[in-house]
Amino acid sequence: DKSALEVNLSSVNLGDIILPLTEKFKVQAKKPVEFKVAFSPEHINLQADVTMLTNAVSNLIDNAVKYSGNSVNINIRCEQKDKDVYIYIKDNGYGMSEKDQAKVFTMFERGKAVTRKEAKGFGLGLSYVNSVVEAHGGTVNLFSKEGEGSEFVLYLNAITS
Repeated sequence: DKSALEVNLSSVNLGDIILPLTEKFKVQAKKPVEFKVAFSPEHINLQADVTMLTNAVSNLIDNAVKYSGNSVNINIRCEQKDKDVYIYIKDNGYGMSEKDQAKVFTMFERGKAVTRKEAKGFGLGLSYVNSVVEAHGGTVNLFSKEGEGSEFVLYLNAITS
């Protein structure tokens, strides 16, 4: 439930969240996963709930791995503009129809994913990602085309430290 999220803010470097996740997924995935990661500026410090933000980014990476072919390319770009932080996570996966995009942040919604046996889940992940970002005063945007992959953009109005 969205109202149940209590944010415990602390100062964190975004690289300390992103880089360990890329290493974890490279090791744990059952198929080749390549990451391209960029930070602008090199060190982005913000006030965030480290556990929640880590879980949200982990969910997006996990989805990129699950909803892709035999090898996965994930580009993660993090930018700070004034007090705003943007996290772009783009994959080369299956992509989503406009119909699925319209409801993908709804709890228990899996869209076309239910037809893929290799992609298990309850349809809670993207709803959780959305709740975490909203709890940080931000928004999530999705850009996707079937057969061309997806890009999630997390915008956090995060006071930097």
